[in-house]
Amino acid sequence: MQFYTVEQLAKMFNKSSDTIRRKIRAGEFGDTLNDGKAHMVSESGLQAYIKKHTGPAEGYRRNFSGSKKRSKVKFEPLRKLTLEDVMSS
Repeated sequence: MQFYTVEQLAKMFNKSSDTIRRKIRAGEFGDTLNDGKAHMVSESGLQAYIKKHTGPAEGYRRNFSGSKKRSKVKFEPLRKLTLEDVMSS
């Protein structure tokens, strides 16, 4: 089983190490291995994070016709992000 350090995850997702640490503490990567100095995220935890954070995006499009109403818009992704996509970048 492969494990990833905070620094490796930060580089993969182009985020700061502090952001990744906050996400780990929030439980977004599932159970982690802690050796007393650093957290290590398992490959299954990484897969779960990717699966949870990819998919159809939903948002609101602002109506610029003067109306204060917002119309709900559903954005379709081009394709699902996989571990190979993250590792290759």
